[in-house]
Amino acid sequence: MEQWNKKMLVVMVFMMTALGGVAGYKNYTVGGDLGWFDKLEKPTVDYQKWASSKTFSLGDFLTTYCGNQKGTGKDVYFSLQYSGNFVAYFLA
Repeated sequence: MEQWNKKMLVVMVFMMTALGGVAGYKNYTVGGDLGWFDKLEKPTVDYQKWASSKTFSLGDFLTTYCGNQKGTGKDVYFSLQYSGNFVAYFLA
């Protein structure tokens, strides 16, 4: 019986830890209020600056907002570099 209680305690601690990490996620819109656009169309959007001001964590969601436009066909990658900050890489 005592062995079962120890196993149950380990399982409960694991579940509480796992669920606690998931509950803390955040949603981010890439580019903030300016949204996600080609640099030629909206040169005022600075994605490097936007990303450097955020601290991302495991489980966060990065979404894009392009208004009523179709995508430009360009790929963007976000890479965790240091201290929880992503750096954006653009491939034409």
